[in-house]
Amino acid sequence: GVLLLSASTWQAETEYQRMRNITPVPARGALVDLSTMELHTLDFSRPTTSAVRGAG
Repeated sequence: GVLLLSASTWQAETEYQRMRNITPVPARGALVDLSTMELHTLDFSRPTTSAVRGAG
């Protein structure tokens, strides 16, 4: 199951981020394998056969 999903993953740069010089990287998600604590980055910015990078 899913423990956490951040809506900001799908958000473009906001005025708040601009004011604080924060550069977002939209269309990315983090996947943590809870049995190993291994982190994988999911890239949804372009179509692929596998969105998971670093897995396998």
